Amino acid sequence: MIIIAFSKKLINNIKTKVNIVDLANEYFDVTKKNGYLGIKNGASQNGDFSSIVIYPATNSFFRNSNRHGGDVINFVIETQIEGINNFTDAVNFLKNKIDPNFKIEQQYQKKKLYSDLSREEKINKIKDSHESLLKNLKKDSNNRNVIAYLLNTRKIDKAIVYNELNKKRICQAITPNGSKAVAFIGYDYGLFSAISLRGISSNSKFKGDLKGCNYDIGWRIYPEQDNKKVIFEDSKVYCFEGYIDMLSYMSLEKQKGNNHDKDIFIACGSANKYKCVENFYIENKSKNDLVICFDNDQAGKKLGNILEKSIKDLKLGNNITKEFSYFKDWNEDLIEISKKKLSLSQRKNIAVEKSKKMVIKEKIKTETKDNTSIKGKILELG
Repeated sequence: MIIIAFSKKLINNIKTKVNIVDLANEYFDVTKKNGYLGIKNGASQNGDFSSIVIYPATNSFFRNSNRHGGDVINFVIETQIEGINNFTDAVNFLKNKIDPNFKIEQQYQKKKLYSDLSREEKINKIKDSHESLLKNLKKDSNNRNVIAYLLNTRKIDKAIVYNELNKKRICQAITPNGSKAVAFIGYDYGLFSAISLRGISSNSKFKGDLKGCNYDIGWRIYPEQDNKKVIFEDSKVYCFEGYIDMLSYMSLEKQKGNNHDKDIFIACGSANKYKCVENFYIENKSKNDLVICFDNDQAGKKLGNILEKSIKDLKLGNNITKEFSYFKDWNEDLIEISKKKLSLSQRKNIAVEKSKKMVIKEKIKTETKDNTSIKGKILELG
C-alpha cells in the first residue's frame, strides 16, 4: 500500500480554513433543532446522519449514534462525501476548498434555498459563479488532445463531440498541476454555471470541479429553436451523474437510431448533487417526463430513488422512469460495445457475469468461514 505524507501545515489549513457548515450545506440539508445544527438527506451509503451535531464555533461535529466525531476531515470520511472513506482521499478532496478568509468563530447563517431566490438573486448568484469560474479556467491553445481523448479513449460519437466543441460546452484546459484536461462547461443566462475538469493523459486520474460551480444549476443542455433554448411539451428530461455519462448515453442512443432533438439533458456532477434536477422542475413548474440515468451501483440507485420521490412529492413530472447501464456507467457500456462489437444480449450476459463476480468478492470481505472455497468460485468464474 502506498502511503502519502501530507505536511502539518496543509492539514492544519484544512482543519481551520475549510468551513464545515458550508461543506455540509453543499452536500446535505443543514437543519437547526433545539439550538444545534444537524444534517438530513444523507448522500452516501453510510447510514442515517440525523444524529450528527455540527459545531460552527469549533468547526467540528459529533455523531451521537456511534460516538464518532472530529474535524472537517473526519466529517468527510464519516459521511462519505463523494464516496470518500479514507484520510488520504479526504485531504486531497478538501485541499482545493481552503478559504483564506474563513474564521472558525464566524456565526452560522442558514443558506437560502435556490428555489426560494428571486430572479434577481439567481442572476447575481450565477454572475458570481461566472466570475469565479472564468478566473480559474485556463484554456489550452487548441482542442486536439481533447478530441483524441473523447473519440479514442471514451469512444464518444464524433458528431456529438464536435457539436459540444462548437457550442463551447467542451474545451481543452490546463489543470492546476499543469497537465492537459477536458473542461465540461455548463451555462445559465449565457454565463458559466459550472465547469468540471478531467485529466486526459493515459496515466492521469485528475478529476475535479473548478471553484465557483453552481450545483443548483449544474450542466444543462436544452433544445434550440431560432437560436433560443426551448422546452417543448413533449420534451423528456434525462439526468446523469457526470458529463461523460451524458455524452456516452447520447452516443449509444444515436447508434440505436433514437432521436433526442427535443429532449433536455442535465448532468449533476455527482448523484448526490441531484438538487439541480429538482430546481429545473420547480423553476419551470415542469410536467415533462423525467428519465433518471444515474450509475448502475448502490449509490446511483439509492439517490435515484430519492430524486424520484422528491419530484413526485412536488407533484411535478408526469412520468418518472429510471434507466441503468449494463455495466457500472454509460461510458463503460459504450467502451465495451466499441471494443468488442457486442450485441445487446451479449452485453447483458457479460454484465451479469461481472455482477456475479462482484457479489462473490463482497462475500470475501464479509465472511470469514470457508474462505478458500469462496476464492475457488472466483477462479471458476474468472
